[in-house]
Amino acid sequence: MREFITKVIIFSAICGAVIFAVFAFADGKSDAFYLKFTTPRQHAFILGTSKSAQGLQPEIFNEIIYPENESHFYNYSFSVADSPYGPVYLESIKRKLDPSTKNGIFVLTVDPWSISSMKEDTANGVYFGEEKGVLSNLRCVSMNPNIFYFLNSYQSSYFQIILNSKTQKREFLKKDGWLEIRVPMDSASVLERTNVKLD
Repeated sequence: MREFITKVIIFSAICGAVIFAVFAFADGKSDAFYLKFTTPRQHAFILGTSKSAQGLQPEIFNEIIYPENESHFYNYSFSVADSPYGPVYLESIKRKLDPSTKNGIFVLTVDPWSISSMKEDTANGVYFGEEKGVLSNLRCVSMNPNIFYFLNSYQSSYFQIILNSKTQKREFLKKDGWLEIRVPMDSASVLERTNVKLD
């Protein structure tokens, strides 16, 4: 019996080490959110939905507001499903905020979807759609690698993490939280994307 238990422990340890090694490969190509939960706590934020996640680059804000590199902006924006302004997003921001922050600067982007609800009674948390999103079940937002994210929120196969590191992807999440979207900008491609959205 002792030999069996020893083999099970060794096998479990090897499996755990392999999975941990795979998680260590995760980067900005893994998905649109993962790196946001691996960086340290922050002092200055860009907040909002996908419009700010893709549209506002912390690098530009840093050049203008923090030219002496005393602090840095971090883009902690997600999607309309995950980060409308409600209690779930607020709690995640509190977890990501460095407690030593004094006079932090917060850039809040606002669009109709980030401040509205499909239900009338928004005082009752059950009507906040983000309660089913990634932020609602992730308490640890500054761990690298973030095992809890992979166990609870990662949508693809773990093998995809290794494959993604070798491919060029349309989306790439930068370490400062900006989600860079790489799409062709020639007139034919823009027209095609526009027509798809209008159909």
